This record gives sequence, structure tokens and C-alpha cells, in this order.
Amino acid sequence: MLTVFCTAQASDDELYDDLIHSDVPLWSASDDNVWPQHFTNEDEFGCVNRSKFGDWRFTDSDGDHMWYRFQNYGVFHCWVNVYEAYERNELETAEHKPSFFVELTNVDSKKVNYDLWAVQIGARHGSDYILLARESEKKMSDNYLVLQRKCSRNNIRSGPNLDILKTDYCSINSKKDF
Repeated sequence: MLTVFCTAQASDDELYDDLIHSDVPLWSASDDNVWPQHFTNEDEFGCVNRSKFGDWRFTDSDGDHMWYRFQNYGVFHCWVNVYEAYERNELETAEHKPSFFVELTNVDSKKVNYDLWAVQIGARHGSDYILLARESEKKMSDNYLVLQRKCSRNNIRSGPNLDILKTDYCSINSKKDF
């Protein structure tokens, strides 16, 4: 299955896509709002998720894209393996990171009714975060809106210049700061 999601554009056409990183994951599998989750009943056990697995294409406001594969890890241990590549066929050989979908909150106003989510990617050496929104009425969605990420100056970490490679990121190390 292919899910397409796009970056929300600011009204002034400026795009913010700061990398959000925490030194350790902010949410744990024991939090009620973290997916996938374990389930058991008399006849079955396994993992249940609120987001669809498969290959997703992230398309930004300039039309550039990145591919992600969200794949269930297993039935005894519940997490999502996330693969990332520039081309869809490169997902087959891409490295993966254990990840979780985190349901953050609901925004309900006269204009919008969205559920806000984060994808927490990685465990050891910390986690990176992608912020998502989807229509609240849908139990499962084919489309997400990727929210812009503008970091407070107080949270920016930057290393030395490495040619054209970015070394800066947004350091968020508590749920309160998220």
C-alpha cells in the first residue's frame, strides 16, 4: 500500500523542517498513546496499530520526495521498523530503526478536527521525530499532513561545518518541551 503525505506550507512560504532529536526516546511502549500495542485474549495475542504499514512517500512543498517503509516487527515484541531511502526500490536494502507512532493530542476547532501524531524513530542513541496530523474521523488514514518543525534558538545544537552537510538539529529532551 502507498500512503502519500505532504508538508504543510507556512503562509509566508517559508518552510521549516528542523530535525527534532532527543538523547533518549521520550515515549515508552508502556504509554497508552504509543502504537503498536500488545493485545491478548483467550484465543489470540499480538500487536495492534493505529497507522497503516507499507511504503509511504513524503512529498515536500517543492515536489521533492523521500520514501519510508513502515513494517511490523513481530507479534511478541511490538514496534515498527522504519526504513528510509531516496528511491522506493532502495528501501529493500536500507537499514531500519525501531520506531513507534505516538498519538499526541486532538485539535478540534470550527475550522479543523485533526489528531496530532509523532513518529518516534530510533531507540539507542536517541530518537528523531516526524510530526504528523490526520483527520480525526478516520480510524486509519491513507494521508497524513507532515507538520513543519521550527526549533527554538535555545534548543538548536550545531557541530562543525562539513561541506554542505547539515550538522544542526533541534534538541528536545522532555515531553514538556516537545
